[in-house]
This record gives sequence, structure tokens and C-alpha cells, in this order.
Amino acid sequence: MPKRRIERSDVDPIPLHRSYGITKRETWVTHLNNLLASVLAVILIVTLATVWIVGIVLLISMMGYLGIFLAMIACIVLIYLIPMRKLRKRIRFLFRLRRTCRKYGFKLEFKRNFFKAMRFNKQGLDFTVDTGKKIWCVRFFTTPKYLSHVTFVDKKTVDIKTGIVKSRLKFVLGTNRTKVKRIEYTFDDCVTSENKKAEKAILLNPVPHDVFKKDRDGAVIPIGTGERIHGYTVFSGTGFLENLRREA
Repeated sequence: MPKRRIERSDVDPIPLHRSYGITKRETWVTHLNNLLASVLAVILIVTLATVWIVGIVLLISMMGYLGIFLAMIACIVLIYLIPMRKLRKRIRFLFRLRRTCRKYGFKLEFKRNFFKAMRFNKQGLDFTVDTGKKIWCVRFFTTPKYLSHVTFVDKKTVDIKTGIVKSRLKFVLGTNRTKVKRIEYTFDDCVTSENKKAEKAILLNPVPHDVFKKDRDGAVIPIGTGERIHGYTVFSGTGFLENLRREA
């Protein structure tokens, strides 16, 4: 009985259509070689990391108080650039939003406090902007990580895909996995205004790596600022502020 041709390798996961129809045989020797390569890579990474850490500690010790001061500055900069990215992006947007509303005489009203708005809220509004001609009713869309793909599947579902950046290091460490989290999401917020047109908006802040939507035919297509989805307009922070300036 002929062996079934491998569609996707367990060792080097390359789809068949990218291998030009050619697949190699995988025996226990192939798996053993791959295991040994991973072990050697881990040993090399640990060794280099140890040397790097010891070198930094020795350098700080040799420099004395200046070295301690520079190390503290480096830690603060790293914390500001990576863990605090979401916080600083939100603060910067709100500062620009307040300034734009003051400049053009728009009325800004917050519906949720700052910390609640930093969460991933599936329904409700975060703030409204009354431009005089219409009222923008806005909800923040806050992804937990920048390196993620957001897909608006339908009127009740959003997919958030993480682990989109692949690398040999992540493969060796066993963290090179793509995860898709399906979340129930609602577009059913009722917004009314007696004498002005009410518009609903989803504000991506901070903006994820890529945003998509699933159309009626099932195709997943990329979208950008200004896209209409289930009665809402999708904006980036800059796109929303530019839209307010145009209305002024």
C-alpha cells in the first residue's frame, strides 16, 4: 500500500502549494536531527544571554553610580516604549481630541471613565462629540497587543489573531504559535437624537497590525479608516480627528 503524501510537514511546516508539489520523506532521523538542532539552539541562546547579562552587570559595576543611573534610564525607556504603548497612545489621542473640540467649538462628553475605556468593551459608548450638525457616538476598540489581526466576522463576532510574526527563535522556544480568539461583539447600540443626525463609530486606538472584515461571500478583505461595518464607521485615531476637521 503506497504511503500517503504529506500535505504539511511536522518538522518544517511549509504548505504544499509553497513547496511546488515536492515533499521530502520524514523518518525518525529527520525528527532526531530537528530535536538536536533545537537543543543546540536553546543552549546557544542561553549561553549568549548569560554572557550578555554578566557583561552588563560588570559594566554597571565598573561605572559606579553613573552606570546605575544609565541602567535606570534604559529600563524606564523600555517600559515607556513597550508595556506603556497602549496607555501613551490613548493619552495622546485624548489630548488631541480635547484640543480639536476646543478649537472648533465641539461639545465633547465622556460616557465611560478613562480606565474603563482602556478595557476591551464589547458594547456601549465611550464618548460623544456634538459638531453642531451631527453627533458622533464613539466606542474604543482596544486590542491587547499591537501584533494582532482583527477580523470583523459578522454582527455578533470578532476574531483576534495573535502570534502572527514567525521566527526561528520562537519556533525553537516553542512559542511560535498562532492563536485565534473568537469574541462575542455587539453592534446593536441604539443611538437617537431629536434634532441632529447621530453617527456611530468604532475607534481603533491603538491601531492593531491589520484589520479585516468578512463579506457576504465569506471572503476576508483588509479594511482601513472610514470603512462602514454594521452601521458603524471604523476609524483610526488620526482618521477620526481628520474627519472632525473636515466637518468643521
